[in-house]
Amino acid sequence: MFGLILGKIFSKIRIKGDLSPKRTFARHFATMMSAAFFSQALLLVTAPVLTRLYTPQDFGIFGLIMAYTSILSIIITGRYELAILLPEDSAKAMHVVILTCIIITLFSVVFLVLAATVQSIDLLSLPTAIRELGYWIYSVPVIAMFQSLYQTLYYWFNRQQEYVMMAKYRVWCSVITTGVAIILGGYPFIANGLIVSQLATYVVLVAGMGWKFRQIMIHDKVSIKWDSIVLQASRYKDFPRYLIVAHSLESLSAQLPVILLGQFYSTIIVGYFTLTQRVMAAPISFISKAAGDIIRERFSTSYRKHGECRNEYLTTIKGLTYVGLIPLFVFSVFGPALFAYVFGMQWEKAGHYAQALALMIFCQIVASPVSVMYMIAEKQQQELLLQIARITICFFALAIGHVLFNSDSISVLLYGIGMCLIYGFMIYQTNTWASTATCKQ
Repeated sequence: MFGLILGKIFSKIRIKGDLSPKRTFARHFATMMSAAFFSQALLLVTAPVLTRLYTPQDFGIFGLIMAYTSILSIIITGRYELAILLPEDSAKAMHVVILTCIIITLFSVVFLVLAATVQSIDLLSLPTAIRELGYWIYSVPVIAMFQSLYQTLYYWFNRQQEYVMMAKYRVWCSVITTGVAIILGGYPFIANGLIVSQLATYVVLVAGMGWKFRQIMIHDKVSIKWDSIVLQASRYKDFPRYLIVAHSLESLSAQLPVILLGQFYSTIIVGYFTLTQRVMAAPISFISKAAGDIIRERFSTSYRKHGECRNEYLTTIKGLTYVGLIPLFVFSVFGPALFAYVFGMQWEKAGHYAQALALMIFCQIVASPVSVMYMIAEKQQQELLLQIARITICFFALAIGHVLFNSDSISVLLYGIGMCLIYGFMIYQTNTWASTATCKQ
């Protein structure tokens, strides 16, 4: 259903003056859509198996690990990977890739030492949401490093329009993650196969993508020049200057429910919420990963050529709105019953969370893919201010639910309402920039 609607509407997106056939976009879109559909379908199909192999507490610890990893992966890249699409010259873009990989490696080592320091502290003095991790805290910087390297190389292949290769990597990501998690779930001496599966996935993919990137460098006869690396670091210095804080706040606001639910309640509650996120993220990931890569490239290309991308933007918004109505209806009406039937009665509470967040998911599906306009229009300062507002609303929504009502369900509901307001404002801002020439020349 998603594919039919998006395929029909997004195939209309063309860059002004682009004489390439419309079917080129449709072919690229179909490739990414097929990979995204298979990946998300695999995650959903295997989810009932995982909920029977792992307890809510297992999911809770896994959720906390991935929450911290998501935040850390923003910091250790310097956000330079977002600049890979921008240079006109491929050699310069390659040096941005190398710059980003160097930064990732150095900061990962620093945070690994920090993790060891935290682990040496008296556990009783640590917050509950950190104390529950135990020795799994060492996995945070390691997973973050490989996840960031994967994302960096992925942006490079996005720039090169290697959609078939990107689709293959995306499929392998889901296959390895679910396969390893299921296999390890049958061995009781493995503490948490969910965490191990994430690490294994990124290690394998980074090895494959890194080898391919090296082959391209050799083929194009591009040698590493340190002065060029320094030059690119200076050219795109606004990315770490503004986007590390802005995107860290964005990631924190996305992961704050997991962290605070673990702090206020228990890892079991975090487990319920983690499953809710895993299931409800399926339509978001499906759209973002299938259409998002192509939308990013088409928006940025049109913006470079014409200083605006209004036609592409409006067509995209229209398609995303149609798609978002589907999960909005399903989760609003059938949330609790659906979760109880598919995942087991012990997971019914996760269905109530899904019901409370249905409208937020709709808004997120529409707003997230077009948020690339913050990067394309180089509106880093505005994005920083937006994320400050987002983290503030997120924190107070969750805190009010805990302090005034002592209810995890009300905390989740208030969080969803606050995020709807944020996504609505994001659409308003990005629509304005898509219609005017505001980028730096």
